[in-house]
Amino acid sequence: MVLKQMSLMAHPQGTVKAFGDVFPPLAVLFIVFAALVLVMRHPPEQAQPISDP
Repeated sequence: MVLKQMSLMAHPQGTVKAFGDVFPPLAVLFIVFAALVLVMRHPPEQAQPISDP
């Protein structure tokens, strides 16, 4: 009975801890990728197809 109560208390705490551990790296990745979008260049112009006379 006591183990079940401890398990019921520990599971939500573990979920919150896991979310807290994963959220900061995901936020950093999002910021890095958002910054990389600003650094990206447009692709070069594609050559026009040669028309047959």
